[in-house]
Amino acid sequence: MPAWCLGPLVDLDRRPRAPVAAIAGWGYRPPAQRAMTEAVRRGVPYLSLEDGFLRSAGQVGIKADPPLSLVIDPVGVYYDASKPSTVELAIARAAAGHPRLDEALQLIRLMDEANLGKYNLARDWGGDLSLLRRPGFGVGVVGLGAQRPLVLVVDQSEGDASIAAGGADAATFERMLDAAISENPDAEVVVRIHPDVVAGLRRGHLIEAARRRHLRIFDQPASFSSLARHARRVYVATSQAGLEALIVGTPTTCFGTPFYAGWGLTDDRRPCPRRVARPSLGALVAAAYLDCCSYVDPRNGQACSALDLARLIAAQRVRDDRFVGQTQVVGVPRARRAMVAATLGSRHGRLNFACSVRSALARQRKLGGRIAVWSRVEPAGLASSAAIQGSEIWRLDEAPGLAGTLLGGLVGRGALVADPIGIHYTSLAPSGFEALLERGQIPDPLVSQAAAVRRLFAKWWQARHGVGRDSAGPRRVVVLGQRADSPTVVESSPMLTGDEALLAAVRAQHPTAQILYRPDPEGGGAALRPGEQVIHSFDPLLLGGPVDEVHTISADAGFDALLAGLTVVTYGIPFYAGWGLTQDRVNVAWRFRRPSLDELTAVALFLYPTHVEPRTGLPLDPMAVAAMAVRSIADLIQEPVAPEAAVVHHLATLGGMNVESVVAQDKALRRQPGLVRRDVQRG
Repeated sequence: MPAWCLGPLVDLDRRPRAPVAAIAGWGYRPPAQRAMTEAVRRGVPYLSLEDGFLRSAGQVGIKADPPLSLVIDPVGVYYDASKPSTVELAIARAAAGHPRLDEALQLIRLMDEANLGKYNLARDWGGDLSLLRRPGFGVGVVGLGAQRPLVLVVDQSEGDASIAAGGADAATFERMLDAAISENPDAEVVVRIHPDVVAGLRRGHLIEAARRRHLRIFDQPASFSSLARHARRVYVATSQAGLEALIVGTPTTCFGTPFYAGWGLTDDRRPCPRRVARPSLGALVAAAYLDCCSYVDPRNGQACSALDLARLIAAQRVRDDRFVGQTQVVGVPRARRAMVAATLGSRHGRLNFACSVRSALARQRKLGGRIAVWSRVEPAGLASSAAIQGSEIWRLDEAPGLAGTLLGGLVGRGALVADPIGIHYTSLAPSGFEALLERGQIPDPLVSQAAAVRRLFAKWWQARHGVGRDSAGPRRVVVLGQRADSPTVVESSPMLTGDEALLAAVRAQHPTAQILYRPDPEGGGAALRPGEQVIHSFDPLLLGGPVDEVHTISADAGFDALLAGLTVVTYGIPFYAGWGLTQDRVNVAWRFRRPSLDELTAVALFLYPTHVEPRTGLPLDPMAVAAMAVRSIADLIQEPVAPEAAVVHHLATLGGMNVESVVAQDKALRRQPGLVRRDVQRG
């Protein structure tokens, strides 16, 4: 970063006494004239500030949210084609090679997969062309059909500074529209209206022209990328929409000279002789997005990379889409309501904490949407009642392997599960957890991060023992107790229903072993025999040395034992059993796949739960959570770790818990009302 960006910021109206290194203003707009004049008077550089190309996750136009990225330019303004700018110079240099090209290609892929653009509030367009209308002629009657390709002409609002600065004017738009019609006689030419014009905040250039030519217009709130990917070609004057079309692979024609034109990537109707370099799209994105933009993470106010911000925006858009519309929430403990509101929050939805199941059902029947219930207090009959009125049931719970476990204490991140199929701890029916793990489409980078968590946790575990194993001593067995009325026991154990029965089974198998019994931390317990010992935590410091086996019905702490490298014997069906990683006394016949422990860890900790940043409520994508988990444990044991590797994100997999797409491909996994307990047999 240049030196003039490293000093403190001051307001000129306060007449700073210290020397001023540079003066900044917003572009070349009239309000910035005073700043430019003052810079000349003081003999210091003028820095033009403009919104970055990946600006924000929120609102577009006049009522836009504050920017999360800025272009700081001491040379010119990127949209002014009459003279060079920092962006233009950076693009010209990048044509000869760029050291961050791989990062730029990752950003392009992420923007393509998640339909990211400058603004990112609007939902993706589903491709229903019948919604397009003709001004003055009502709603379009039919879609375009397979024989009518789509060509988009992008309008811009009057007063947009980039129009004149890019060599265009009002007449340019009509020429562009006529060219699109004449050059594409077999296509449906559609005018895309600027959102500010749709909202009545500004005037556009092409609505009247479209009416005279009987053309359809697109004035729906939708991400431009999702619209552009359906088009054969996009026509723009100077709008950044043309670059976003290039990113999703749609050819673009420019009738003005935006910053991305003139480099051989677009069909240019207004040449720019100064731009002779021929960069690739990746090099142009590296120069513009990586070199010339500064980004801030809204979760902590700190500087971040373009990829960091893009991942955050993509995760927020995924959450928005998952919970669009009405959600009626019932049974959530008050201590968890803030977390639930952040987990289910959608900018296109509305959340209501209902006072009763009856009220939730009534509101859902009237308003539509879904019902979300805290799974451990789900009343009998709710699923059947919801099915009668066509309501989806989402079950909420703590993330598996984190609540009340040693690993959860080390990672220190809250996360909740929102499962539209079932819930991970029950054997009564399928769950989103099972669906994700059975499909097995877990990105390798996420599995690698899970492996790092496992290795670090095992190292932490071994370091806390502090004593060696006495090979001459008796076998040492830990028994993890649970309350008999716990849902994780009631809904996952066809064999044993309490700690007394569990201890009896362990004694029968290991009559000479030393038994260390940990009662459920929430209460309950069992009588011990002489020589058996009670421990009140599964912390290695309290175990008195290494143990040979861990026995449990379905306690989450058994997952701690797995990660520590211990032998785990289960008598119920916890989320980590039935995959070939534990010794199971119950035959879990429906779990066919044999994943690695690292795959199980990746799904349980990172893919299945929905993660949010506790202070702001903003979402965290799984890879970011994984990287933070690795750093948390590494810092605790003072273990150096390599920085997060560059990761190509596949949003279809990494956008939170994507069980919806799994269900669409395998509807047999859906939970049906009245589904009886699976046929669970002893192993």
